Amino acid sequence: ISASWAAEIERLRYRLYTVEAALTRTQNARERLANVQLCVLVPAFDDEARCLDVVEQLADAGVGMVQLRDKHCAARELVARGRAIRKLLDARVRSGVPAPLLIVNDRVDVAAAVRADGVHLGQDDLAPADARAALGPDVLIGVSTHCLAQAEQAALDGADYLGVGPTFPSRTKQFDDFAGLAYLRAAAESIALPWFAIGGISRDTLDQAVACGAARVAVGHAVVAAAEPGDVARELGKRLAAVRNRETPS
Repeated sequence: ISASWAAEIERLRYRLYTVEAALTRTQNARERLANVQLCVLVPAFDDEARCLDVVEQLADAGVGMVQLRDKHCAARELVARGRAIRKLLDARVRSGVPAPLLIVNDRVDVAAAVRADGVHLGQDDLAPADARAALGPDVLIGVSTHCLAQAEQAALDGADYLGVGPTFPSRTKQFDDFAGLAYLRAAAESIALPWFAIGGISRDTLDQAVACGAARVAVGHAVVAAAEPGDVARELGKRLAAVRNRETPS
């Protein structure tokens, strides 16, 4: 085989791998969501290598979802980070190694550009229905909610999962008011969609959230700012899994 043909075959093989990975994501995103207990919010960091190292640590720790979230990052840089993460996760899938879902915070355009598994929207972001129209039926739509009325509306608008909070003061985002633990209790009684406790969740506050009915949590600074993010994520994951195992009928 000539060098040019060999190069063309390699390009075709890569394209097939990419298509296969995309089909796997599409088919399994909602099924995988059902089993996710820990979502980690990951910033773009100052350099790509650090960002990818953290994501790799989280993937190795068994984290089920990573959310690319950086309010201060320029769009093109955010797309570059997202594509690098997507490439890393796709490589894991091709190798038969577990990989978390990739969610992009706020930016529907970035989510589309990087072929993310989903987008997470705030109350002031694009409406879930508009995000769905832009991204298609197979992409996950998450919505942050601060009360049951917002949760009900998000469900009616077609959200796949919810953020419930803020529960505690957070290093990731500043809030004037906190829904607190009372909202977690109400969510546990009333919300059928998968939901994540958000806002200030850490090693120290996890047990309080779980005691109020949270089976899933989203964590940012408490994990990514740690010296070993993978170790902290692994600990949180084990604690959440233990709760699920206690609640699962034998």
